[in-house]
Amino acid sequence: MMGWMGKSGARWRSIERAAHSAWPWPLRVRGTIESIEDAEAMFEDYVDDLNARGDDLALIDVIEFRHSFYAIAAENSTGIGAIELIIDR
Repeated sequence: MMGWMGKSGARWRSIERAAHSAWPWPLRVRGTIESIEDAEAMFEDYVDDLNARGDDLALIDVIEFRHSFYAIAAENSTGIGAIELIIDR
């Protein structure tokens, strides 16, 4: 039985390639981010930069872990999660 990827998996590769090429740049943090407020500000700056390039995103959640901060941004128009972001400590 053939799955949704077909025999060659070409559909998966094209989706993967599109997803990896969509990011304009990595978020570079200088120094150490220790508070969730600092991390949220950094995530907001990144989402604002993406919106300046034509996206329509809003930061919807920021979570603090021992070794990193994690955030989710969603499309404003649909509320659907669009990207996940991580800042390592």
